[in-house]
Amino acid sequence: MSREEPDSPAIADPAPEGKTSLLAKLRIGLLLVATAVLIIVATLNWNPIPIDLMGRDIEVPLSLLVILTFVCGTIFGILLVNFRPWRKHD
Repeated sequence: MSREEPDSPAIADPAPEGKTSLLAKLRIGLLLVATAVLIIVATLNWNPIPIDLMGRDIEVPLSLLVILTFVCGTIFGILLVNFRPWRKHD
């Protein structure tokens, strides 16, 4: 005699169909606010600045420079974490 109910689902549905949770709404709101702040900062810092890159003077918008620096750093970090040659292999 087991006490299992054969018709009950193992995992309950977290939200009824058509409704989103408060956490999902907060995430969407925070993403919208972060995007708005990013757009405002990018438009305010669109003035070109001179950069001395290996003997050549280049003028690049500050916003573009910051975004490219962030992307290059993120890619380098991901590669460093995933492909460490000094890591011991099991």
